[in-house]
Amino acid sequence: LLNGMIHIFAVSGLHVGMISLVLFWLFRWVPFSMRHLIVPLILFVYVITTGFQPSAVRAFLMISIWCFQRAFFYTALPLNSVYLAAWLILLFNPYSLFDRSFQFSFLAAGFLILSWDFSNQICQIANEKYLLVPSGLLTRYDIFFIKFRRIILSSLLTTAFAWLATTPISIYYQGLMTPVGIFANFAAIPFVWLVFVFGFARLFLFFISPVSLVLRTCLEFCLSVISAISGFEPGFD
Repeated sequence: LLNGMIHIFAVSGLHVGMISLVLFWLFRWVPFSMRHLIVPLILFVYVITTGFQPSAVRAFLMISIWCFQRAFFYTALPLNSVYLAAWLILLFNPYSLFDRSFQFSFLAAGFLILSWDFSNQICQIANEKYLLVPSGLLTRYDIFFIKFRRIILSSLLTTAFAWLATTPISIYYQGLMTPVGIFANFAAIPFVWLVFVFGFARLFLFFISPVSLVLRTCLEFCLSVISAISGFEPGFD
């Protein structure tokens, strides 16, 4: 059921993205170019520890290419990073082209990048009336509502576009077309992020037994919810 966005939830691939965000935050005091050169090096160490899992390698290549472009002040085009990462993988293993994981990852990533501007336009249209209000007249509730609605719309659009991009592959390999997967993905996103929040917190606080136990309980709860959502099959009478 979790079709379309499942490539984002792949443990090693998502870990690479999450770790890169944490590293950029930790090294925010480092000069711009140096910071964008350090992060790929540390990510490479993580990729080694995963045993060069395909999803981790793909995420690492895309992030690293983008970082190198930024470090040397080249115009960073996300779609070009996806193309180059795919080309490098196919250069070393042409048979990856026939791997379903490869097809899902790059098709979904490319489609999401292509639809990014359209998604932003939809979000801007949704909040258009607030653009006419001077910023000084916006209340805290207005600001919160604008950000909240933008997050909700972006999440829904992202899951919808990812589902549309990967549906042909699902139909070809599995004979499945499940539009309800859009909403299942959307429902799972908060719990997926919480898994990594609790997971990282437990990693650093494992030596405090009571806290570690609470974090473990929260982690198991989130995983059980994700499992329930992914196993949900709507009945049609």
